[in-house]
Amino acid sequence: MNNKQQIINILKAQTLPRSDIYLIQKWTDPNTTSSSISSRNCSEKVRRDAYLHFYKQIKPFHIVSRQTIQRWFGIGGFSMPSRWQFLQCALCLHFSLKETQDYLLHGLSQWELQINDYEEMICMYCLENNLGIENFYFMVDFFETHTDQELRPLQTARTDMLKKTYKKKKNLPLKDFLLWMCQSAELFKGYSMTVYSYYVSLLNEAFTYYQTECREELQTLLTRTDYAIWKAEQSSNDIYLRETEKEHIHRYLKNIQRRKSPSINLRDLKDIQNLYVIAYAPKARITDLLNQIYHNNRKNSKTWNREIFALLSDYLGDEMQWENSKYISEILSISAQKEQQMLYQRANATLCQLPENAPCPEWICQLLRQKFPDTQKLPAKEAKKIISKKLKNQKTRVRNIQRSDLLLLIQYIFSVRYDQQIRKNMTGYDQKEARQAFISLADTILTSCDMREINEQYRLDHLILSGITNEEVILLGDLLDLDFWDES
Repeated sequence: MNNKQQIINILKAQTLPRSDIYLIQKWTDPNTTSSSISSRNCSEKVRRDAYLHFYKQIKPFHIVSRQTIQRWFGIGGFSMPSRWQFLQCALCLHFSLKETQDYLLHGLSQWELQINDYEEMICMYCLENNLGIENFYFMVDFFETHTDQELRPLQTARTDMLKKTYKKKKNLPLKDFLLWMCQSAELFKGYSMTVYSYYVSLLNEAFTYYQTECREELQTLLTRTDYAIWKAEQSSNDIYLRETEKEHIHRYLKNIQRRKSPSINLRDLKDIQNLYVIAYAPKARITDLLNQIYHNNRKNSKTWNREIFALLSDYLGDEMQWENSKYISEILSISAQKEQQMLYQRANATLCQLPENAPCPEWICQLLRQKFPDTQKLPAKEAKKIISKKLKNQKTRVRNIQRSDLLLLIQYIFSVRYDQQIRKNMTGYDQKEARQAFISLADTILTSCDMREINEQYRLDHLILSGITNEEVILLGDLLDLDFWDES
């Protein structure tokens, strides 16, 4: 069986567990051993018994609908709880902090509670001190209404310092803990600078490799033209002698376009022009990089493999985030997006405490004028409607970096690094060596980002490791290219 067929078999088999199996194992009857529960042999009775056990406890809190919870257990469909839905359940059912962190890492394949996000910091405090969701809401509301409306979070890495301070403060009485949080409000920027720094570094390194690849391909295409002849003719020109290779190619392309009978076919000319733009771009062209890594911006192209995309989407589910240029743009602007969200949250909390006919505070009016310059004095009721809508929209723009975002960049960077290594050392491709090297690189980064290490029992991890075949490294994006499947 060839490597491509093995990948197809993995996607169709659906044998590895999803988050529903993790939940079922946690909430099943103690007399049923967890080892007997898997995606392949989990009976409907076991699913329903586990679901009922969980539902009876969570029902009084009205977190989500009954049908949604059923899908969490793989009944009538499948869906994963969102991070906030799960944290609400953890607070309502008084999970321990360890139990909560374990589910975030292994059930949702996300990151641990972020200590630099004030809501998640309060969640940690409540979990460790056995305080329920009402105390959580009170503490969040207090923090949002007792911090300076002009507050601007510090955009620096303070996670380690916060972790050490939290260990000293976590046993304080609720009011004292809140006082410390309010006094340290500028430290809660709402996202991990460590994760963000890793992501940006990986993104830039990936684009650098991609540019190098494009330059090599560009030079290959230029050998099919009269570029070398043109360069020889220009060699005595003073302007030519002062120019870089980039400027040579730029002038050559202009020269071709002025010719009545170009010495190059139109398809090659278009390819050369596109490669030139990418190869010599002054900054990362995200869309082009996505095409390389995800093949994701080519959904309308003839080479887009719709059948494989459907299989991948069904197999990976919420474990995989399919990026696009808008998504990455929002990730890269997370500091501004999160700051705006926290500003709207403070405004919303302030307005909720005011009588409906009370005048809207001036600082909130100023906030509204940033988007609506003609805004006049409003009663609190009207201002709250606008702010609530703005807050809802803003939350959709705040993108936390997902584990899959890092992994797909790591996979691409590793494939280039490993290829360069074996070329330099003149050693052959070694599947075992490549696999170990990838796992080592990925685990180092994921651990630093408070995320789960590579584990072949999870679907995305298994698929990526399966791409390290006995012949080559197959990128996940390669699977979405029809040309890849046409190759012998």
